[in-house]
Amino acid sequence: RGVLFAIEGDHLEAYEVRLAGDAVRGMMRVWEPVRVPARRLALSQIDVVLTPGLAFGTEDGSRLGRGRGFYDRFFAEVGSSVVRIGVGWDLQLLPKVPSEPHDAVMNALVTPTRCIDFP
Repeated sequence: RGVLFAIEGDHLEAYEVRLAGDAVRGMMRVWEPVRVPARRLALSQIDVVLTPGLAFGTEDGSRLGRGRGFYDRFFAEVGSSVVRIGVGWDLQLLPKVPSEPHDAVMNALVTPTRCIDFP
């Protein structure tokens, strides 16, 4: 099942995406789901999240986002039941990135040439 997130207020809401027409370019030209209430999913229905970021720490799986905390709040809500995979380019990997205690860390990082797992 494919899922895209939509920003609603201060939270991310998940919507099932089946066809190309189920997604549109939204804020900052990022793909967002067409918001059809019947396709909205409960957080408990999500197992894995491919997570974007500006930079990722290879030593600890830390993630630097855009500063609004959407993914941090989402991961705090779902807890450790969801596998968090940071996705990006090799140039986005650094040994460490600035982080705060409330920042979510990734279980793995994936780039076109690397895959790093964190125990």
